[in-house]
Amino acid sequence: MAAGARTKKQSGSARGALPNAVTLALGKNLRRFRVEAGLTELELAFDAEVERSRIAKIDRLRESRQRRGAICARPGSGST
Repeated sequence: MAAGARTKKQSGSARGALPNAVTLALGKNLRRFRVEAGLTELELAFDAEVERSRIAKIDRLRESRQRRGAICARPGSGST
């Protein structure tokens, strides 16, 4: 294996499922710290040297999870 190469072991079928507890917490905290710092997604992306779409995707993980839960809980949606 080359120096610095990383391997990722999968344990269990849900290991790769996203969003998971870690990514949801990351999204929640990223947004909170970004807003507290008074930064836009674009400003944070520039400072972090990543694309704005990456910041937006992480920032919105929490929202998409909450929205999905609300949709699934609607009467007549087929969930119990």
